[in-house]
Formats: sequence, C-alpha cells, structure tokens
Amino acid sequence: MSKLSTDNPKAAQKRHKCPKCGKEYIGYPALSREDNKTEICPRCGLNEALFFYAEDLNGRTCNSWFKEE
Repeated sequence: MSKLSTDNPKAAQKRHKCPKCGKEYIGYPALSREDNKTEICPRCGLNEALFFYAEDLNGRTCNSWFKEE
C-alpha cells in the first residue's frame, strides 16, 4: 500500500507546503513527474503535466502547436 498523503482522508484538511514553489495549500497533493515520489501542490502538478505533455507532443514545443506546417 502506498504511503502517499492521498491514502489519508485527513490530508485534504491539512496544510501542506509545496517543495517546488514554496507556497502553502490545503488539499490533496499531486505527485511530481520529475522523481515520481515528491508530493507537490496541485498547481505545480498541473504545470508539470502540461509541460511534460507539451514536450512529448511529437517532439514539438507548445510554441509550434498553432503554426502551420
């Protein structure tokens, strides 16, 4: 069984400090995609997800999404 904070329902009521941005948040943490074990705030988790998705999108960056090829 995983020992992440999401296994504990009281984690949603507890204050956490994000190691990535340093801000405090209340709620369930996100799992960092960088090391797959660090718990980060949901906002940083979303930013990482979008960044990794953009990098993986056919090797193109988000700047090239809307340019005609």
